[in-house]
Amino acid sequence: MLLVGLMFIGRLGPITLASALALRERSRRYELPEERPIVG
Repeated sequence: MLLVGLMFIGRLGPITLASALALRERSRRYELPEERPIVG
């Protein structure tokens, strides 16, 4: 089981793990508009 776990972690890679932790949801200092533009 340890070998399987290590192989899975190696498959994901440390860069993927680091980016997943870095891109967690955080508070934004701005808000995007929510209205749909009128086209036509």
